[in-house]
Amino acid sequence: MKKARKVFDVQLNKSHEAKWECVENQIGTSFHDKERFCSEYLKHADRMLDSISFRKECSSLGVNAECVAEHIVFRGSAEINRVLNQGVRNTIGNDVKLYDKMFLDHNYAGAFRSETASGVSVKS
Repeated sequence: MKKARKVFDVQLNKSHEAKWECVENQIGTSFHDKERFCSEYLKHADRMLDSISFRKECSSLGVNAECVAEHIVFRGSAEINRVLNQGVRNTIGNDVKLYDKMFLDHNYAGAFRSETASGVSVKS
């Protein structure tokens, strides 16, 4: 993910689509396929979504917790821990409003979200 972040950080286009392209270009270096990548990625997002305080704070800020979690995971494990320990507002500030849409390819991510939400195990 570090390589994808470095590529994204220098992009002039900071759209959600550009972020996904940066991630997608790095998937083959660490994972065998998009499905496995999305499964692992969403495990980290779900860790944040399991936090009641994270969900409450996102709600009070008027942002979608799933979208915010997806973007925070992109920023790395240190950022995940900071957000969980110090809160969204204290860690990200007003930039949280930029995390208004999910950026993962939802042909893959959506399938994993619905499988895990329904209690069906994720395919390996």
